[in-house]
Amino acid sequence: MAAALAGAEVVRGYFGQGLAPEMKGTVDPVTVADREAEAAVLEVLGELRPGDAVLAEESGGSAEATGR
Repeated sequence: MAAALAGAEVVRGYFGQGLAPEMKGTVDPVTVADREAEAAVLEVLGELRPGDAVLAEESGGSAEATGR
């Protein structure tokens, strides 16, 4: 839950700002809020579960799990 709350806090900070999306593909927009929220989530997950592999929408996959 801490990871979700960290991401939500980032998104809340961008609420109502009218962000200009970049296009990752033909119909796949991404904003700075998306990237920063994902980074916040990954930071918390890395602290709580440092040996776990993670597959994220914007940044892709992390290194393989350490087998914790």
